[in-house]
Amino acid sequence: MNPTKLILICLLLLSTNSFSQYMKEYKVLSEALAVEDKSKVEFINLSGQKLTAIPPEISQFKNLKILKLGLNKITIVPDFIGELTKLNILMLQFNDISTLPESITNLTQLEELWLSENNLTSLPSEMGNFKLMRRLDCMNNNISNIPESLTELENLTYLDLSFNKIETIPESISSLTSLYKLILQGNQISELPESISQMYLHTLHLSDNRISDASFMSKLPVPLRSLQLEKNNISEIPEEFFQVRSIENLNLKDNNLSTISENFNNLRFLVNLNLSNNKLVKIPKGIWAISTLNHLKLSGNMIGKLESTEIINSSIITIDLQWNKLKKIPDFLCQILSLRTLYLKGNEIAEFNSCFQSHKGLQEIGFSKVDGIEKEEVVKMYEGIRVVYR
Repeated sequence: MNPTKLILICLLLLSTNSFSQYMKEYKVLSEALAVEDKSKVEFINLSGQKLTAIPPEISQFKNLKILKLGLNKITIVPDFIGELTKLNILMLQFNDISTLPESITNLTQLEELWLSENNLTSLPSEMGNFKLMRRLDCMNNNISNIPESLTELENLTYLDLSFNKIETIPESISSLTSLYKLILQGNQISELPESISQMYLHTLHLSDNRISDASFMSKLPVPLRSLQLEKNNISEIPEEFFQVRSIENLNLKDNNLSTISENFNNLRFLVNLNLSNNKLVKIPKGIWAISTLNHLKLSGNMIGKLESTEIINSSIITIDLQWNKLKKIPDFLCQILSLRTLYLKGNEIAEFNSCFQSHKGLQEIGFSKVDGIEKEEVVKMYEGIRVVYR
């Protein structure tokens, strides 16, 4: 099973809501039906019961607040779903649903709608009726269009439309004034609207799209913390981006970058940086001076030499320089006392730097096998450090 799907299934099985802990959860429909006063049944969980249809008896529970129907084989959502007007949470993920009835938009009390891993091609036209919606999860469907009405959800904080067939994002996306996390990876998006700069996003995932023009990076939301742009076709980062001081996680793996700005050190809160699998021949010296940086991934480039500033970062834990063109390990890496893991496999290193012998923090170092030098010699040189030598 796909690891991502396994994680999602685990989250589905473990997912709870703050107010659900005070409700009796019915996992067998017959037990709920046996309750004389149906208005007292507020929580039904029929997840993973191999259902092919939503039982019509569900419509009897007019005060139902949570309905979990994920991990089944349901193909149709019946019209009566719109009669459950007290619903706060509706979970329908991991089914075979291809359409949703318009009656679902009668659920005006709905706060969470989980629709991932289905066969949906569109969302209801009256999405704006979900005025209280906080979370909408539509990952891995066949949705090609974001309805304008969706941008009326002023309370929405989490929106996942990843792995669909979306090509354009409406300008009105900025109307989602509460949106905190926007996940759009795995679509067919080539550009973003300028209005995105007006949003208050903390997380923006755009990996695995068709973005080549990265000019939108010059107008990102000020609070943005995490930006994922892996697997696009970006060849240049605009200089204005390096004024986005709030960025903590930046992933530009698998793009076409050949150079990056010397102003990278302006990203003073950067913790994780992934520039792997680009066309870089060098990296800015200032990167080593970013005091918050913990993890630096540069594998799969064409870097032949590393240079540093006089100020060496004291927080970096992992450096991945595999599959580059390094011939020597620079001495300044030994000055990074926080360093725990250094990967150098797939380079052209012909001599081993002994300065790490006195490094008290390094736990693992990885090399490619060098002709004429036995593994035992390397292990002896780096005594006390786990050596991966292939």
